[in-house]
Amino acid sequence: MGLIFEILKKNNFDTDKNTNHSYALIYDDLFENLFDKEIKLLEIGIDKGGSIQLWQEVFPKGKFTFIDITDKNIPEQIRKKIDEKQNCIFIIENAYIENTSNKIVDTFDIIIDDGPHTLNSFIALLNLYLPKVKINGYLIIEDLIDLSWMDELKKHIPSNFSIDIYNGLNTIDDRLLILKNKNLDKTK
Repeated sequence: MGLIFEILKKNNFDTDKNTNHSYALIYDDLFENLFDKEIKLLEIGIDKGGSIQLWQEVFPKGKFTFIDITDKNIPEQIRKKIDEKQNCIFIIENAYIENTSNKIVDTFDIIIDDGPHTLNSFIALLNLYLPKVKINGYLIIEDLIDLSWMDELKKHIPSNFSIDIYNGLNTIDDRLLILKNKNLDKTK
């Protein structure tokens, strides 16, 4: 088993990435060559903050941006870790509006959406954050509930992104939409 799987097996961190869902194994495969790199990761929708702890352990050289509409579910000990780390930014706003995305000037190796899981939020995510994905970087939508949404979502995905769907445990909310920026010409 891979690093992410083993970390979650040992700690869980109050995240569903290896409990209700089987995302740890696919993330191990996708991110294996990034574990020791100075990556930039953005995650939208962090609930109790478990993924904050996870990603900081998985990517010790990483820089992180987390966005959620509220921080009320995050325990104090995790909040302290965010405040103590120079490599971690937490934004409490609606991620799916232009005003918020415009505040983020970085580009990212990994962007993960674990927000409201609605068609409208996915479309906004694609329009606002695909331009922030580095070449060979990923934008991943967790919990793609309805595969019939793919026809609409594809309209918002430029041709320089490869599209993969991971079906996990074959439950309705255990699908990942994995987009990889294959663009060698950033003018598109």
